[in-house]
Amino acid sequence: MNTVFTMRGSFYGCSIIGWLLCSVATAQITKFSLSVNVSPIYSGSFNERNISIPATQGQLINPVFTRSSTSYGYSAGLSIRYAFSPRWSATTGLWVNNFVRAESTFSFNTDSYGPVTTPGAGTRVSARTYQVPLLANYRTSDRRLAAYFSAGVLISIPPTATDYVLGYNNETALLRGARTELLPIIGAGLSYQLNRRFSFLAQPTLSVRIPPQEYIRHYAYRVGLLTQLMYTF
Repeated sequence: MNTVFTMRGSFYGCSIIGWLLCSVATAQITKFSLSVNVSPIYSGSFNERNISIPATQGQLINPVFTRSSTSYGYSAGLSIRYAFSPRWSATTGLWVNNFVRAESTFSFNTDSYGPVTTPGAGTRVSARTYQVPLLANYRTSDRRLAAYFSAGVLISIPPTATDYVLGYNNETALLRGARTELLPIIGAGLSYQLNRRFSFLAQPTLSVRIPPQEYIRHYAYRVGLLTQLMYTF
């Protein structure tokens, strides 16, 4: 009889331990989600800086160079989210951005030549950048439809230089090469739980560029509508 009770106790004990281990493992796995995201993007920028341009007799002039531009394009990529709790989570991944510069205007202002303006609307410049998002997310409730907020930075990695200016005598001079940048970003939108595994997110986003020290005046912004189809493991 004692043997029977011992066997039953061992069976129930192993069953409970197995159930607990499976629960813990499942809880750990379901903390991760994978999402496919797409976003239309519109950006604008303006900056002023001093540059050096060769003049007559080997002299250099230092005009104030001003550039303003607008661009449009799209972003697509994959994201991985880790949930610390039902409401708090962190996101990273890889996004690819494709831009077409729709309009650019360059101008110089010098004592020797006076103001010179070069519209660049006739030139279409395409650029592709890669971004790694590092975001903290907050979902306001456990309901199927809830507000969803994100904030963090984008590690922007441009593969090629894209900033050029038309100089005198139709020459082209490279002003700034490609470099990795950190772009602060915020987003606010909605999260809808389709079922236990799938959810859909839509967030208007705003990211800005930190002004470099070499510019006299500078601002650059980027707005988008980030949409994500998310699968929770």
